[in-house]
Amino acid sequence: MKTEIVKEEGPCRVVVATELTAEDVAPIRKKVNTLFAKRVRLPGFRPGKVPMARIEALYGKDIQQSVNQEILDAAVTDTKKTLEQQGRELARVVDVKDFKAEPGQGASLTAVLDLDPRFDLPEEAKWQVKKVDAEVTDEMLESRLADVRKMAASFRNAEGEETAAEDDLAEISFTSDLAKDGLSDAAARYVSDEGYWLQLRTDAFIPGLAEALRGKKVNDAFALDVTYPADFRVADLSGKAVHYDVTLKTLRKYVPADDAAVVARFNAKDMDEVRQNVKDSLGVTRQYEEGQRALSDLVNAIDASVSFDLPQSVLDRWTYDELYSDASNPLERFKDDPDGLRKDPVYAQAQERAAKRLRRNYTLLAVAKARDIKLTGEEADGAIAALADRLRMPPKEVVRRLRDNGRLSQVLEDALCQKVLNALVPVCAVL
Repeated sequence: MKTEIVKEEGPCRVVVATELTAEDVAPIRKKVNTLFAKRVRLPGFRPGKVPMARIEALYGKDIQQSVNQEILDAAVTDTKKTLEQQGRELARVVDVKDFKAEPGQGASLTAVLDLDPRFDLPEEAKWQVKKVDAEVTDEMLESRLADVRKMAASFRNAEGEETAAEDDLAEISFTSDLAKDGLSDAAARYVSDEGYWLQLRTDAFIPGLAEALRGKKVNDAFALDVTYPADFRVADLSGKAVHYDVTLKTLRKYVPADDAAVVARFNAKDMDEVRQNVKDSLGVTRQYEEGQRALSDLVNAIDASVSFDLPQSVLDRWTYDELYSDASNPLERFKDDPDGLRKDPVYAQAQERAAKRLRRNYTLLAVAKARDIKLTGEEADGAIAALADRLRMPPKEVVRRLRDNGRLSQVLEDALCQKVLNALVPVCAVL
């Protein structure tokens, strides 16, 4: 068998020609014939004793298809060896042309291949980021303790002429000039209510409502005109101007927690124990947040440091993955117009995201090779188990599906890349 590169079509694409002699094909055909002979069952013949001529007469087309597939597999294996001798690696078989294979003769084919990119790893000094700082400062601790005190606070009914203030609980009734017809369920809640409870904070139910309630007494009624911001969380209300008539029905005053209430609320021995528990919890949170921040900074540094050509067929697949996960559902919107999809800005944006992720992936795999970082069997099983948990499927079924669609290696590569990132953080987070 002989394989040679006959044309370079780009930095990551080549055309190769493979030729097999009759002697190369003979053992392939013998292997296929043996498999068919074992499987074919015909009346009057014992298993495995059906004459080959009879089998070929009945299943000649199927036999030749199997031989052709075996020839293709052998050609790919030989192509990989040829590429490896030149320091290159096969990424994807794009197309097979001019395939010729006749019984009793040799075979030949031409294949268009995409190759993994060749690039130099940037110096790790370019990836230096701010080190992980999980220190819990006094200001952080006091701020969290203030939140803890609010959690332990209580409320009492308002008395006499007491008015609403920050953190109080208020029950209101309200009506509006907002038409309910055509509104989503989420937006319909903003039309009217006879008994709505809220705490007087800046993120109140209706914009400006908490501020308008401050200083009001039970049974006070007032008008409130609201223009909902364009980015309001309920899309139906974005930009709408609405008039409200509001009545304060019930008021419960916020009672700050003293030390005894805080200790009792958290089942602690004393405030020192509460303080230490809060500090420990805050330290765990800080460690996680800082670790995630360092990872994010490292990813951004890697992305900014690499720029090399990518194999187009692999980039196309990764772009499809980006489109598939896009919340705007472009694959469904353009299912009957693939050309329109490629012309739409959403495609260019997805391709840009895919290219960034793919370059990062190649870079991290190169680091793994340089540092001899590998996934252990336990880590590989963990990656599959995590995916199975997200998909709510048995791990064995996940593996089967990944093998069927050719994505198993990608899942394991993603897990390896994450392991490399985790290994790089203590090396690069030094500033």
